[in-house]
Amino acid sequence: MVIEQIIQEALSYKGTPHQWGGFSRQGIDCSGLMVKAFQAGGFNIPRVAGDQAKIGPMIEVDELIPGDLVFFTDQPGNMSITHVGLVSVTNFPSHSITFVHASSSKGVMESELLSPYWQGVYLGAVRPSAFLG
Repeated sequence: MVIEQIIQEALSYKGTPHQWGGFSRQGIDCSGLMVKAFQAGGFNIPRVAGDQAKIGPMIEVDELIPGDLVFFTDQPGNMSITHVGLVSVTNFPSHSITFVHASSSKGVMESELLSPYWQGVYLGAVRPSAFLG
């Protein structure tokens, strides 16, 4: 399925260092990772995280499914989108939502959306319109 291809492409970058403006396996940033992942599924999405937030309808955390995009700011209270990730796994019985992203300090990795840190900087999520039937 296309969503699985997109997620697998993003996960294939795990361990790649973060590089602001980077767009390759030598170094990539968060929005570049999303572009590369969606290209693997045959979709072109905008290059900038703020524009990526406009590619589908906003959804609530309890509606998240793999393939949704999650958006963050750089500090609590700031409402500007500065970071994006791709939901890779949802497990609501255990209250776990995992997303893949390019961390500025650790490179491409998976993180837990419901952790206190990420909840403190979470701004919202969208379901890419390409996935809506």
